[in-house]
Amino acid sequence: RPYIYGIHFPIVTDNHALCWLASLKDPSGRLGRWSLKLQDYSFTVLYKSGKKHLDADGLSRCPLPLVAPHQDTKNLLTTAPLTPVDISAAQASDPYLKPIIDYLLGVTPHVSQSTVRSARLFALHNGTLFRRNYEPEGRPWLLVIPRELQKDVIRANHDDPTAGHLGFSKTYFRIRTSYFWTGMYRAINKYVRSCHQCQTRKSPTTKPSGTLHSIVPPHHPFQRVGIDFLGPFPVSTNNNRWIIVAIDYMTRYAETKSVPEATAREVANFFLTSILLRHGAPQSITSDRGTPFIAKLLNEVLRLVSTIHHVTSAYHPQANGLTERLNHTLANMMSMYIADNHTNWDEILPYVTYAYNTARQTTTGFSPYYLLYAHDPLTTLDTVLPYIHTPLDPFASEIICRAEDARRLARLQTLQSQQLQQLRHADTHIPVSYNIGDLVLLKTPIRQTGKCEKLLPKFTGPYRIIRRLSDINYELLPISPPRDHRSRPQDIVHVSHIKPYSPQP
Repeated sequence: RPYIYGIHFPIVTDNHALCWLASLKDPSGRLGRWSLKLQDYSFTVLYKSGKKHLDADGLSRCPLPLVAPHQDTKNLLTTAPLTPVDISAAQASDPYLKPIIDYLLGVTPHVSQSTVRSARLFALHNGTLFRRNYEPEGRPWLLVIPRELQKDVIRANHDDPTAGHLGFSKTYFRIRTSYFWTGMYRAINKYVRSCHQCQTRKSPTTKPSGTLHSIVPPHHPFQRVGIDFLGPFPVSTNNNRWIIVAIDYMTRYAETKSVPEATAREVANFFLTSILLRHGAPQSITSDRGTPFIAKLLNEVLRLVSTIHHVTSAYHPQANGLTERLNHTLANMMSMYIADNHTNWDEILPYVTYAYNTARQTTTGFSPYYLLYAHDPLTTLDTVLPYIHTPLDPFASEIICRAEDARRLARLQTLQSQQLQQLRHADTHIPVSYNIGDLVLLKTPIRQTGKCEKLLPKFTGPYRIIRRLSDINYELLPISPPRDHRSRPQDIVHVSHIKPYSPQP
């Protein structure tokens, strides 16, 4: 203020709005307060484009810490450089190599025959022991690595950025063509298999784990129900953003409702009005581990009507596959009729739900509507075009028998379809079993703002198996205290999302 008060000075800026503010005749509100505060000064605002305003633009940026370029590359080094003197001294102190070196130097002429036979394969060069290479690849003479330096050599040829954390075969070939020690194959294999970085960032190259456990279809409609949320969608004209979806495991009949929020209150209200009061209390329902489904309110409602609540294992929506497939089908059907602004999707929902319920299912061979009501509905064309009406059997017992026969046949066809799916699944998956106390890694979806998902670790852990619920479900507990939200204890996980963990020795 002491430097500019009482004199006229220019203000050069790339903000064109400041020029307009200076020329405003009757400012009000916040602009008026700004103009009033600036009246103490005499200045002229001059506009300068951002491309020409680089001097002031650089000073307005947030300062970054200065890091020397060599610091990043220095941290990448995995081993300290070894000198020939270090190698020779380590060889001379190795209990296995010392007799061979002494024999070649002539220090101990009287040695065992096994040492003599072994020494024929070795030679000393400038005080360093080498072994002749009889393989077609690699150097003619291989440097002999003593026991105390073997892990350093493996680390340099596997962990180093120039080695790339490659697999066993490439690491073994890289080392075998230049170095030698007894038990090299087993040592490299053990080191690579126990590498923490490789285990947490690389996906298994084998077939997926786990066998297919199909849910036995129930005998009666709405005996078992799957429930889930579909969305969020753009806010509709009725202020809705989500769809609650429920499907009957026996008839495949769907119930849907658009709601503004994905809360436990909305789920409980949907369960009462759309399932309980229409079809009766189901014996069990299946949902994922979302907050609205595991909330105390919903579980209290289910307890009052004696409905068992099954939740899927973590990161495994296939356990509620019927509902997930229904979500996909409904989304595709609504996309055919949605408006350009995507605000009428909740008005389309009842129509596509009806279309789904009246369509024939490939698995059961019947439409969900027929299996539930024992007859097909009249379509809109039936009310316009002529057709020959087939009267229903007047006897209720015949109608009931026809419905039971259709449901029994649908259940049989569902079982046959499940058996076929199990055979196909067995060709592409392998059965895997773990014991209590085994260490495993857990595959979790990891997304971080500003980071590439492909470069992030694919597995977290290690975890310890503390309980085995079935052949495919296990309960895990992290062996170290959680450091972020992804390391919290998991109640139940599917076997396809875990793999064995080998700790480093």
